Amino acid sequence: MTSESGIGAHPSDRKFIGLRWEALVQDIATVLSDSTVPGYCVWVASVDIFLAGVSFRDESAFGGFIRTTFRQSRGLVLSMPLGAQNLLPEAERKLWMEFGRLSPMAGLAVWVLTEC
Repeated sequence: MTSESGIGAHPSDRKFIGLRWEALVQDIATVLSDSTVPGYCVWVASVDIFLAGVSFRDESAFGGFIRTTFRQSRGLVLSMPLGAQNLLPEAERKLWMEFGRLSPMAGLAVWVLTEC
């Protein structure tokens, strides 16, 4: 059984909307490389909304790739409400904390990926 939505037909028993972590990374890279976006640093707020659309395995893959591989010439900060930190698997959160690149600030979990 499928249900109709603005973005096409999806099985009604589906748990996720079908986002892939690779697509999230590509979209972030596109914004960072867009010279019409002003400033030296890009802040992606409410990244939990994107992560809620991918599977748990993909959440882990996204966090690991961003932490270890993703490098851009521009600064990048990702944030989400502290209450949504469960969308980043605990083991991955601990690694971000160890590297000093994840910190709570004014009710947000802030990931600092590169210097701004």
